[in-house]
Amino acid sequence: MLPALIGISGHEVGAEEEAAIRRWQPAGFILFSRNIDSVEQVRGLTETLRKLCLHHPVIAVDQEGGRVVRTASLGLNLPSPASLARLGSVGGMVELAAVTALALRYLGVNLNFAPV
Repeated sequence: MLPALIGISGHEVGAEEEAAIRRWQPAGFILFSRNIDSVEQVRGLTETLRKLCLHHPVIAVDQEGGRVVRTASLGLNLPSPASLARLGSVGGMVELAAVTALALRYLGVNLNFAPV
């Protein structure tokens, strides 16, 4: 296994990318806005990435909320934890974390690079 996370160029895995993934078996993948078009598409992409690996890969995204939202095209454009902290909304931050985690899990993402 190659100890690296790699990106995918678009909405699906191309033939060259598939060959490279099968050969190198990266530790996982990081998704960017360029990889996200619809819920069904992202779900299909993450399932494909898992099937190409001989191990359980990391499938990550940087979904911070506020200005950094990779899933904006899906309508999942949530506030940042910092904006909720300024309001003194601890409960809101907990709810935001839960909603974000559930949404990313449904998409097939198992790691969020958002700061805590």
